[in-house]
Amino acid sequence: MLGKYNFLRALLVLRDSTSDNMRILVTGGAGFIGSHLVERLLAAGHTVAILDDFNDFYDPQIKRANIAGFVKDVIVHHVDLQDGASVRNLFHREKFEVIAHLAARAGVRPSIQHPQLYYDTNVIGTLHLLEAARLCLFRKMNI
Repeated sequence: MLGKYNFLRALLVLRDSTSDNMRILVTGGAGFIGSHLVERLLAAGHTVAILDDFNDFYDPQIKRANIAGFVKDVIVHHVDLQDGASVRNLFHREKFEVIAHLAARAGVRPSIQHPQLYYDTNVIGTLHLLEAARLCLFRKMNI
């Protein structure tokens, strides 16, 4: 229930924003859900960037096809969240106002076969994202 509350709260923040054009980073933005979110955000007039590592769990060609209709309207950052330095460098270069974190390794069976990979991507990668945001973006915000 907490996840649903946070998602709804984020939608309300975006809807009620005084800024007509927010700079939004969508991690996993080339995936099925992420690409649909990017389309909606662009249609609402926001400036959107995608962070995706285009790993081969899903065919990277499918991910490229997901973003083909709007790729010229976004900046695509090919960054692996496991690489903390690359994530920090991205946040030093770009000033995002909102982060929609949808990137994750999916699949139950592969997570059992390769638990360290899933831990490094889903847990440590999220930690890298949060730490970069804390250091670079949200110093003035009351979180």
